[in-house]
Amino acid sequence: MGYNVYCEITSLFFLVVIYIFYQIQYKNKNVLNVQFKVLMIMVFIMVALDVASAITLDHFKEIPIWVNIILNALDFQFVAISAFYFLRYVVILSTKTKEKPALEFNKKLIIVYLISQIANVFCGFYFKIDPVKGYIHGQLYYVMIFLNYFIVVEGLVVLVRNRKNLSKREVIAASSYTILMLMAGYIQLVLLPSVLLTGVASVITVIIIYLTLETPDYAKLIGTVRIFKI
Repeated sequence: MGYNVYCEITSLFFLVVIYIFYQIQYKNKNVLNVQFKVLMIMVFIMVALDVASAITLDHFKEIPIWVNIILNALDFQFVAISAFYFLRYVVILSTKTKEKPALEFNKKLIIVYLISQIANVFCGFYFKIDPVKGYIHGQLYYVMIFLNYFIVVEGLVVLVRNRKNLSKREVIAASSYTILMLMAGYIQLVLLPSVLLTGVASVITVIIIYLTLETPDYAKLIGTVRIFKI
């Protein structure tokens, strides 16, 4: 197909810069800071796999089929895993223990999804790599896409449910993940299938959250406010 990977490669560079600044700025990290760091790492792996799998798909005739299948399976898995860690970040941000069952449900969903991706390697119901045609969607391809975005949307649902416990700044910044991922997913699936955008959307969201919620001054302010609430 000839994928355009340059936007995602550029976004990886910005993500690395943000990560370095984050490591320098934060000496004493709270639970939310640690969760944000994990989210950054998951997004980095997801985007790196997206770029790698796109490049190998462009050269599917020269690269062993099993390499392409494994890379694409890992790519889709980390889309779901990064969405799960976004959900965890939102739950910790909202400080609502009643949302923990949502995490447990999605953890089990992720495990089932990972097992199904292993099965896909042999059955090809999500996707397969043809030696002549290259990348081909399977019968359940869009079910896989739905599962990935289901967790993303659930993060937004948690935010909306707990909006009274959050500042407007927190709701807007965190909800940008869901909004930008859905927009990028639609554009990539329907309008510009050869341009990789979901990784770019994830990185932009990480940058938004970092600049609005994870700066040291804001973290101290929120920490102080929550102490007085207790």
